[in-house]
Amino acid sequence: MLMLIFKLGDEQYFIEAGEIVEIAPLVSIRKIPLAPQYVSGLINYRGSVVPVIDICSLVLNRPCRPFLSTRIVIVNYRYKANQDQTLGIKAENVTEIVDARDSDLVDSGVNSEASPYFGKVISEQSGIVQRININKLLSEKVSESLFEKVDDNAD
Repeated sequence: MLMLIFKLGDEQYFIEAGEIVEIAPLVSIRKIPLAPQYVSGLINYRGSVVPVIDICSLVLNRPCRPFLSTRIVIVNYRYKANQDQTLGIKAENVTEIVDARDSDLVDSGVNSEASPYFGKVISEQSGIVQRININKLLSEKVSESLFEKVDDNAD
């Protein structure tokens, strides 16, 4: 399994490469009024409008800083059964892709209702790296607000 490593504060996390569509540079993001603080806004990705989540804001309560290594990771997000959507995840220190065996992943032993997106961990040379489960990143309410089609012609 290939995994994309990034940092949240001083800790390392990963997204499984199979969930990634592309790693894009930090581009201009259009804000969405009244959205949760961790919803950065919208980008134009290859002609499609894609929502972007700031993972630093979601986890650390502060926005990602504009480092040279800050990227927008474009992923396939499973909104509903058999309904994949494109989602951007803004992350800092996106620096490397590492190959690991699935069998090396172990349960962290900690489950939190407040952060269901934290998954199993793996021990690497650089320390413990924890999986971010993309499909548990957003609440149902936020997913609906970002992905439900709006009928602009409705009265």
